[in-house]
Amino acid sequence: MINTVKDMLSLMEKEYSDDYAFQYFEKNELVKVTYKQYVDDINGFASYLCDKFSDIEGKRIAILSKNSYHFMVCYLGTILAKAVIVPMNKQESDEILDYELDLADVSCIFSDEEFEIFRPDTAKRYEKILFRIDDYKNYTGKIGDFECSTDPDSLSAIIMTSGTTGKNKGVMLSQRNMFTTLESFTGQIDFIMNKLKKKQLQSFIVVPMFHTAGLATILAGNLKGNFEGLCNSPKYIFRDLAIMKSDYTFVVPAMMKIWYKDLKNGTTEKMGGLTTIFTGAAPADPDVFKVFVDNGITIIQIYGLTEDFGGGTINNSDECEKIDSIGVVKYRGDIKIDDGEICFKSDAVMKGYVKDPEGTAKAIVDGWLHTGDLGYIDEDGCVYISGRKKNLIILSGGENVNPEELEALLQRNEKVTEVVVKQKGDKICAEVFCEVDDQQNIKEYINTVNKTLPGYKKMTVIEFREKPFTKTGVGKIVR
Repeated sequence: MINTVKDMLSLMEKEYSDDYAFQYFEKNELVKVTYKQYVDDINGFASYLCDKFSDIEGKRIAILSKNSYHFMVCYLGTILAKAVIVPMNKQESDEILDYELDLADVSCIFSDEEFEIFRPDTAKRYEKILFRIDDYKNYTGKIGDFECSTDPDSLSAIIMTSGTTGKNKGVMLSQRNMFTTLESFTGQIDFIMNKLKKKQLQSFIVVPMFHTAGLATILAGNLKGNFEGLCNSPKYIFRDLAIMKSDYTFVVPAMMKIWYKDLKNGTTEKMGGLTTIFTGAAPADPDVFKVFVDNGITIIQIYGLTEDFGGGTINNSDECEKIDSIGVVKYRGDIKIDDGEICFKSDAVMKGYVKDPEGTAKAIVDGWLHTGDLGYIDEDGCVYISGRKKNLIILSGGENVNPEELEALLQRNEKVTEVVVKQKGDKICAEVFCEVDDQQNIKEYINTVNKTLPGYKKMTVIEFREKPFTKTGVGKIVR
């Protein structure tokens, strides 16, 4: 059983050494890296880090970088060296970055040239602790002369939540937390391998690596010896997909909407030969999924939180006809509904929130992680989400309204680009972003939807906004 990065490196070196691990563009040149080189570079980074800091154990090491091969080398090398990795969103405001760096007690930051060019003032403020993420390539000291981390339960990573309300929190994770979740991901990779009758799959990575979805997708692929294509910017996704022919990818639902329109028009050119789509991190429309499935593309929904490294439930459209469900638990864990709230219990559940014992105590009760999502489990064990506990609207008459339920109804109209349903006084308000010419159509659509709803759920206030909603790093609308 794999429970540590050291175990993972041993597996990759033994089983996949001569196979390609990654491909990516660097200065418009396609670079390919073998698993042997990958393992050597991780060991090299750990050696470099230990040489730079004689007391490296427990130090918090941040990454502020675009998606890259060096990002993964830094991530795994830091953990291997007994330090704590803190992947962060380099596009956050200075205010948020300052807060998160202070919260995590970061000792040094690894960044790339792009960060330093586009955020020179921020880079200058932190220049005393800022290092290039690829500096390890110039290290000339002895490789492997350090003590590896072998404790699967020690603190190994702090990942910032993509909070949609309030300040972000630092989620403390151990190696056991991470590798427990990866069991469910690797099981799905086995499924794709068997279906396609391939010994090595090619995957395409575009979801941000500072987020658990990106990290879990890559690490699971590493464990199965995949050849992983790294896209370092969404603006290059179609170029890279066309060149890095891939079997599967992980994308947020917003990306699926682009392909959805193409599929409805009878074209799959922008999909680069993909046969399977993993998706999660934000609510999605089952009607969109159905179009993919009808075109022979497998949809694998992943539901989880940063607090359990994305490990929760899985719904594989080839195995389950209930495409509106988020699936079932497929790893060593349990699930229950507590007062309407979805809760998980497993070795994937975090160690807690950084400097927030009160928040930790509210989130984890008797070992059960309270997700904050409302839902239910049907007779087949399939889990459904009905809303977000914190977003629940409670009207003066005592009626409870899940805004996500109404948002899902409105998103069925293709002219609705983005929508948030909220409370305004004692009324339900639909705030919509769309093309100006489509506003009248949407008003009429909302009136039609209202006729199907009980009185207290009717959206009697409609507001149109000129700009898209502010979003988190993985596309969730900030409420």
